[in-house]
Amino acid sequence: MKPKFCMGDTVWAASFQARQESVVCPDCGGTLKLKVTLFDGTEYIIDCQTCAHGYDPPRGYIFIWKAKATACQVTLGGLEIRQGSPVEYRESLGSSCGRIYQEEDLFLTEEEALIRAEEKRLAYEADEEKRFQAKLKPTRKWAWHVTYHRRELKRAEADAEHHARKLGIAKKKAKEK
Repeated sequence: MKPKFCMGDTVWAASFQARQESVVCPDCGGTLKLKVTLFDGTEYIIDCQTCAHGYDPPRGYIFIWKAKATACQVTLGGLEIRQGSPVEYRESLGSSCGRIYQEEDLFLTEEEALIRAEEKRLAYEADEEKRFQAKLKPTRKWAWHVTYHRRELKRAEADAEHHARKLGIAKKKAKEK
């Protein structure tokens, strides 16, 4: 098998990376505030904690991770040819580290690499969705999953109610002082 590229060639490698993007906070809609109504009808305006970070105040936006197709130029420092296996190309990044690329991910132009990178990104997202749609425990029946997720949802709702009550008490005590 004759390799498509040689050592020393500079080519475009198709890839995708997870990148942080900022989006408007889904809870406060960018207003920085939430309106909380307690069981007795008392309403409070509080700082949004979804878009707050640590001790910092709310920002009105949150960061999410998105996969983005990318292409970068690499100079091939080596290749490995094994009988019955596809050719692997290596990029040397230092004395003891480097990256390995498959021939199907290397191209002469950036445009070709970006097309392949987008294919890889879409395949990754399809795999992620397939994992999400799959059973949490493959050996269990779907009925078990219904019971499990319903129980976890009730637990989360109880936790939210608990924290809402505690928040109401904290707000009341804060106003008294």
